[in-house]
Amino acid sequence: MRNMARLATVVGTGTLLAATLSPLAANADVQRNQIQTLQYLVTVDGIYQHSYTVHPDPCGPDFTGTGQYPPAPTAPIFNESFSGSVAGAPAPGVALNYTDTYFDPNTGQPTGYTYSFSGTFTDAAGDFSGTATDNNGTHTETGEITGSSSTNYRNHGEYVNSVPASQRAAAAQSCVGQPVQSHG
Repeated sequence: MRNMARLATVVGTGTLLAATLSPLAANADVQRNQIQTLQYLVTVDGIYQHSYTVHPDPCGPDFTGTGQYPPAPTAPIFNESFSGSVAGAPAPGVALNYTDTYFDPNTGQPTGYTYSFSGTFTDAAGDFSGTATDNNGTHTETGEITGSSSTNYRNHGEYVNSVPASQRAAAAQSCVGQPVQSHG
């Protein structure tokens, strides 16, 4: 999530990339890892718009997300599921990559259509641009962050105690609520 939070690239409604924004401070003195959700409006070839919701891993560079075409609140023709990674905090030129799979919204079954995205952030807010490649060729793709939310855990114990008792052992292994480590 450290890098994902920094990524600011949520692909959902453009959330894919923004989801990796920088970690947030839960108090004024110590910046702590938090759970973030990013939303994006993603446009393919300047015409086809999708809404994406991105969930960055608070402890690493990876992210996952869901989306739909056309964008919510319109009923979807296709639902989408994607996963990827970012090379650092959102900043011009920082790389991000993901693979997207389409699903039938009525059956939940894969449609057989997938594509891979490779691009970079265009600003520190988490907007991005790049190339999507599928079996029909390449397409331009841009993402504009349209919203975000984050937890605000004051410490790791507060996070662990917030999850159901049956999930606490796994939560205890997470970095959520722990201070962000400096690697400089």
